[in-house]
Amino acid sequence: MIATHVRFAGLVCLLAISLSNDVRAALVAYDDFNYSPIGSDLNGNGGGGSFGFANSWTGNTSYNIGAGNLASPLAPQPQLGNSVTAVAYGENRGIDRILTTPLGVEGTSAYISVLIQPQGIFHQGAFNGWFALVLRGSTDVVFGMSSFGDEIGLEVGFERSATNVKAAIGQTFFGVIRIDFTEGVDPTYLYLNPQPGAPEPATPSASLINLNVNFLNMVSLTGPGGVGYDSLRIGATYADVTPVPEPASAILLAGVTACIAARRGRKTA
Repeated sequence: MIATHVRFAGLVCLLAISLSNDVRAALVAYDDFNYSPIGSDLNGNGGGGSFGFANSWTGNTSYNIGAGNLASPLAPQPQLGNSVTAVAYGENRGIDRILTTPLGVEGTSAYISVLIQPQGIFHQGAFNGWFALVLRGSTDVVFGMSSFGDEIGLEVGFERSATNVKAAIGQTFFGVIRIDFTEGVDPTYLYLNPQPGAPEPATPSASLINLNVNFLNMVSLTGPGGVGYDSLRIGATYADVTPVPEPASAILLAGVTACIAARRGRKTA
């Protein structure tokens, strides 16, 4: 009987893994920070089911693996793995990961989503404790809080467009960046806390439409403020980076439970 349960659990485990891969199949790059042990450096990590990158995370060692996921401001949102956490720091810092395929082909759009949560003490750290996710290349595309104000916003190069939403400790923000690469300017939009699974909003929370982005080949977590990051997705469509759990998610959860039970059964048999 035990052997039958173990074989069944093994089949469910394989199905669970397959379903998890299907959810991510349309993405260009993905990192849910499924690294361990908790509390260790993010620097040097690059496996954990992440893909679409040419190297591991490289940079400042004050970015650590956090326990579990950041709570999404708008459920449901499929999340796996852990998160990244960084305490306030006395100077600017960053940690980077290079994309396998740069973004910027004319006539295409790129969508990037991420969860960001201010942590610790507000404004602690150098330069007013700013924090951001930055896409780097011929210019920088920035999502986060600047050193000049508390509003969450979008930057392209040295131009900034702020939302009317202010950062707050412990409040997670879900940001989706859209960049339309054209022969001329590359309009860039930010959707702040859009509903996963819903159509792309007709009106962005912030936008910069008359600037050149050209190409982007690196993702950076940066800024001296205390902050957490989670669920980094890069895709070609809005739906790619704003997924909702499929009906099969219940099977996925059951599969994980079955895997754990099967392993325990082997140990006690």
